Amino acid sequence: MAKGGPVFLSLEGGDGRFRLAVAVDDARREDIACPAVPSEVEVALPPDGLNHRVEIRLANENNQTFDKIRFTGLRTAPGCSLEIPSARPARRLLFIGDSFTVGYGAKAAAPPHSASDQNEKMLLDDTLQAYPFLVASELKCDHHVVARSGYGVHCTIDDGSGHESIRNHWRNGIFGGGARVDSTLWVPETVVIRLGANDFSTIRKKQAPSPEQFVGAFGELLAGLREDHPGIRIIVLVIEKGASEFWHQHVEAVATAHGTEFLRARVTAGELGLDWHLTAAGHRKVAETLVTALKGSLND
Repeated sequence: MAKGGPVFLSLEGGDGRFRLAVAVDDARREDIACPAVPSEVEVALPPDGLNHRVEIRLANENNQTFDKIRFTGLRTAPGCSLEIPSARPARRLLFIGDSFTVGYGAKAAAPPHSASDQNEKMLLDDTLQAYPFLVASELKCDHHVVARSGYGVHCTIDDGSGHESIRNHWRNGIFGGGARVDSTLWVPETVVIRLGANDFSTIRKKQAPSPEQFVGAFGELLAGLREDHPGIRIIVLVIEKGASEFWHQHVEAVATAHGTEFLRARVTAGELGLDWHLTAAGHRKVAETLVTALKGSLND
């Protein structure tokens, strides 16, 4: 909560393409571009002297340097005051996934199409239109997203060796590095996992994992989650873009073998856009499916 004047954020490590999404009293303002050099950026507040809820989130993801941006400080203008909320929501959701989960191309329009320019693609990312944020907002949950474009549960879209995957990094404070996070500091009651598309991407074809490798890697991830959070509810999600894709059967097999919930969310071709990813309408459709599954089962 803030009142009385602008708030200034100190940032470093951006490359000029990152955007901060700023919401004041849940109304989204114009995004702020993160500068390429250490700088302060200003968040203006209504000049009415009243308390306003301010929320700031990174709006896009970058495959190459997204882990480099740093928030280094905050200051207020003379006469401005800050008030930290007394408590965060008791409901906590963890989302683990890939480019669908981070909102890759969420601002793009249908029909499905490709784009080769990375800068153009970054402008079309929007984490606040992605299904994790929509679900958390609807259910008034604190949420955390562990996801990276191109990553699967066994391997990545570029490397089928199995040396790099989500299961190697989900416990780290910074994706791809940093110390393992103390699992008692933030305890989710439900985790939603959407993985598999990059493991079986047609880009790699012959390098795809065997069903046994995929099921084993997924099982390792599930076992780790249960080790850190005994009794956690786990939902394994597939997003059907028309007909079910062949690898969905392997995801369902994992869910069955490990006693987790298996959920299908269905979207149409009219809800797909950049590189056959979800448009904002597609994310809303997936969010509706998840809200239905979660409503009534979360802590108050």
